[in-house]
Amino acid sequence: MIARGAALVMLIASAAFAAPRFERQIDVERAGPQRLTPDLALLAGAAPGFTDLRIYDRSNREVPYLLVQPRRGEAEWVRTRRFLIAPTKTTSGIEADAGQRREIDAVRVEGVRAPFLKRARIEGSGDRHRWTLLADTTVFDLPSEQLQRTVVEFQPAELRYVRITWDDTSSARVEGVPRLVLRIHGSTSPPQPLRSDVTIEKRPSEPGKSRYRIDLPAPALPVTAIGLNVPRGDVFRQLTVSEPRLAGAEIVPVTLGRGELRQAERDGLVASETTVAIASPMSDELDIVIDDGTNAPLAIAGATLQLAPQPWIYFEAPQAGAYTARYGDERAEAPRYDLEAARPFVVRARLSAARWDAPKSLAAQAAGTPPGTLPTRGAAIDRSGFAVARPLAPAGAGMSVLPLDAGVIAESRELADVRLVDADDRQVPFIVEQRNEPLLVEVIVPKRVEDGTESVYGLEMPYGTLPSGSRLVLEAESGVFERRVTLTDQIDGSRDPRLLASAVWRHADPDREPPPLTVNLPRRVAAVLELRIDEGDNAPLPIRGARLILPSFALRFIHPGTPLTLLYGNPAASTPQYDLALIAPRLFREPAAEIGFAGRTVKRGGGFSGERQFFWIAIGIVAVVLIVVLARVLGSATQSGP
Repeated sequence: MIARGAALVMLIASAAFAAPRFERQIDVERAGPQRLTPDLALLAGAAPGFTDLRIYDRSNREVPYLLVQPRRGEAEWVRTRRFLIAPTKTTSGIEADAGQRREIDAVRVEGVRAPFLKRARIEGSGDRHRWTLLADTTVFDLPSEQLQRTVVEFQPAELRYVRITWDDTSSARVEGVPRLVLRIHGSTSPPQPLRSDVTIEKRPSEPGKSRYRIDLPAPALPVTAIGLNVPRGDVFRQLTVSEPRLAGAEIVPVTLGRGELRQAERDGLVASETTVAIASPMSDELDIVIDDGTNAPLAIAGATLQLAPQPWIYFEAPQAGAYTARYGDERAEAPRYDLEAARPFVVRARLSAARWDAPKSLAAQAAGTPPGTLPTRGAAIDRSGFAVARPLAPAGAGMSVLPLDAGVIAESRELADVRLVDADDRQVPFIVEQRNEPLLVEVIVPKRVEDGTESVYGLEMPYGTLPSGSRLVLEAESGVFERRVTLTDQIDGSRDPRLLASAVWRHADPDREPPPLTVNLPRRVAAVLELRIDEGDNAPLPIRGARLILPSFALRFIHPGTPLTLLYGNPAASTPQYDLALIAPRLFREPAAEIGFAGRTVKRGGGFSGERQFFWIAIGIVAVVLIVVLARVLGSATQSGP
């Protein structure tokens, strides 16, 4: 058990060590009022609402600032006069006049007859002589594919004239009466979201699905949508976004959103909608599952986070140069400056754009809670009752995650008999984390045995017990086929085979990979499963491979920094009950180092619980008694003659 008092000490100690954790330089090009836009790094490191943000000048004097919420209201669109651009062999287009210079941040294309998909070059000018490129993009309206993009956004600029030039190199000219409508900057509803590119990692997955993971820089970020960079070509696939979330004493995957990846390619141009809306995550890890169906997996090149619109930062810089921002102190209260009196005039001020530099971690000031104050030890346990003892790889003190391999998951009793212990046989409390991605275990496909019209394979199972939800997946070589497949085994000395599955495996498209055949397996299986394929009058169907798909789990815990051992294989052990009410949220929120086992060695311990020891001792005593009795009977028979 973990003492609540110790957990409370941990929280108090944590507060005592709080301090700004990050420092960043702000570059100011011109003195005067500044507009500073928050970015992902600030959101990840600062307290909610930026209450801990402080700005300093070169002399380390605090610089007052205001948080200005984005303006909300109906978008104001300006109708324009339309002029045709003289067409060439490869281009055509129109020009629009707003009548006066306005701050414009978007253009909407109207009047073009659907369907169309065109490359467009959008330029703006204040005097019709000097033109600035605003966007070079694709504009499309494809009703049958449910894809539309007729509004193009760009950085705000003072413009009177806007022109769009269509690229007609590989497609027909647009039909209809095209018109351009311009949007006044600052009138958008809702305000523009914050976007940031992030790295996406490919993860192991079962056939027919692709799994990816995005590691966010911090938990509880206001992410509202995720966009994926898919390769060129036609795409139509379902995807699901989830995160691990604390539920009682377990961490389980929770779905945040579902959507579709839709993309169409025509004449070398691509129209796509590959963004899915999600509920804001609570953790710092997102799992993405794409249903590939019978298609080849997509090569996802990257991802973009879309975050809720954030307030921008207004401050007045007496001079150009470098300023310093510090943040990351959860104890800090929101500042109150006299600059608040100037808020009504901020929206009308002529602002310069200040820029962020990369953040620098103030590690020395943000050491956090010393490891010695964390509760890392529970009750003592007798390890002799556990069949398997596996040492963990050396690791430092702190938050840790131990992914469990197939051996632990298959040979334990649904993790009920799993324990972490230190060198003194004291338990280390943990939280079970159910992971979204499966564990894949290769099953060797032996040489085919012919039995009349059937092909017979004896599939050797690596484990005699399996966790709930385990599946066997069979893959065949490409081709066209239809076969009746049965899977059986014999268990508990039964003479009759047990039917595990009976199905028709069919594939009728020679241009695609055949679908895998998936079979749900029971908790206990025999050492060998018999796979029979009725070939009929056809050539034998080549089996390319077989795999076990097991649910995956990990243990999240506070590592004491001393050698640890994982125990399992105790039929008498029940699910551990740790008092994690106070520290479970802390375990879940903080980043954790992933550790593994020390090599691949498995140390066999005592291997029997007390009940099993008594059982085998009793069997031994009975055997000895029977031998003694038999010897006496045989001796008496010998003395009395034949």
